[in-house]
Amino acid sequence: MSTGGSLSNFALRLIRANTKLPGDGTKALTVEESDMMAHVAGVFINLDTDKDGMITRHQLVQGLHLIGLRPTEFLLKKFVTETAATAAAATTSSSVRKGSIASSITPITTTISAEEKNKHSKITSEIFCKVVMEEWLSVRSSSAFISM
Repeated sequence: MSTGGSLSNFALRLIRANTKLPGDGTKALTVEESDMMAHVAGVFINLDTDKDGMITRHQLVQGLHLIGLRPTEFLLKKFVTETAATAAAATTSSSVRKGSIASSITPITTTISAEEKNKHSKITSEIFCKVVMEEWLSVRSSSAFISM
């Protein structure tokens, strides 16, 4: 498997394990997909200047340009939706325990601190890789379909 020399096979396996690509997960990545995954991860690593594992919206737009994707409102909304879904899942799983009294009570909305809002407005590497790879695969398959 060629990675273009930018990331080790181990790093690619970690990224792929954290990135839910379309399909059942049993299909091996092609060389082209592996190279793209390495490129996407490398772009994220370079954009994450403070090394907190997250990038801002501005860095996201820069990254999409670097990868060759147009940062449309529709695509940016995919990142926001994925981030919100991930945050909601994390909140639900940490606040509601199976079989406890808390599981039968609707969670109470609390005021979120500015730091928490900032944290949830940033994009994680997993979400960046997942959405970019889904978009890239979609664009690639539709352009292959058109050229037939």
